[in-house]
Amino acid sequence: DPALWDLELRLQFVDDARLRADLRENVYLQFLRHGCWPHQIGEDRLILRLLSPGDVVYDVGANVGYTSLLFAHAAGPAGKVFAFEPSPRAYRLLKRQSEHCPRITPFQLGLSDRTGTLAFNETDSLTGSSLHLTNGLPVIEVAVDTLDAIVTRTQEQPTFVKIDAEGHEASIIRGMSEVLGGKAPPTIMFEACDRSELL
Repeated sequence: DPALWDLELRLQFVDDARLRADLRENVYLQFLRHGCWPHQIGEDRLILRLLSPGDVVYDVGANVGYTSLLFAHAAGPAGKVFAFEPSPRAYRLLKRQSEHCPRITPFQLGLSDRTGTLAFNETDSLTGSSLHLTNGLPVIEVAVDTLDAIVTRTQEQPTFVKIDAEGHEASIIRGMSEVLGGKAPPTIMFEACDRSELL
């Protein structure tokens, strides 16, 4: 039913924003039921406490844009969210979300410790897709860059960086050495993922 391809879902922690959902993708089922990812409630509450109006957030591994939407709400009208997602399927949904929240700037790009392209596993569910390869999963090529290079191009120093890259986190952190060594390094929230736990 095409009516289910672009629904506005209420979120548990943000009253004045809606998540644009395409129910053909099962990643949205938890949002439909709960208005959040239940396993991430503590992280969501922490995000809303840590961020301040005017913050510049880099959302690395933005998926369909749920956390980007939380960041945009917490950073307020003066804030900015740069959202990075290498998966073509997830990026399409992230881009659509950003069209309804102009403080989110989406990039169809993976972050790593190099510039160029890397092999990428894309899973059926979208939540386990990764630059950290696993045998037996479909592989595509995606563009990658370093966070340092992105900051140089945008001239926007992050105050907060979220990294959720399903096992590729160390490479991303290696690619932000200049940002980390600067006068005002950002707060970093990252998921330390053991890829074997996903199989």
